[in-house]
Amino acid sequence: LAARLRAAMARKRALAPKPLLDMDALLAYFAERGWKESSARRLVGHVVRRGVRMADVPGLPAAAYEELPRDFVESTCVVEAEQCSADGTTTKLLVRLQDGHAVETVVIRNHHGGSAKEDATVCVSSQVGCQMG
Repeated sequence: LAARLRAAMARKRALAPKPLLDMDALLAYFAERGWKESSARRLVGHVVRRGVRMADVPGLPAAAYEELPRDFVESTCVVEAEQCSADGTTTKLLVRLQDGHAVETVVIRNHHGGSAKEDATVCVSSQVGCQMG
């Protein structure tokens, strides 16, 4: 039983389309097409640091603008539901994963006395199928 459990945990899910932030998959994709590695890194840099869409990243190979959206997505998850506490300190999110399963995430805002300093803790369920409520 322990060996089967380890094997199941080690098995990597094959996602389609692939997440853009899977750098190994993206680099392999670019290499297969003879595109420069620097273009893949520029793509991720623009999407992550500048918040632009794939289609708006300058300087990619011309074919990339047509091919990438068929095989990669910028986000593989969707926030399906949101509940905020009355005092605004917590927010529960029900996140739908690419494979159709859902997980619950809770954002807990931490206020430090009367100071303006604020940070947050994020708890992400490690089990699919959590009930939000």
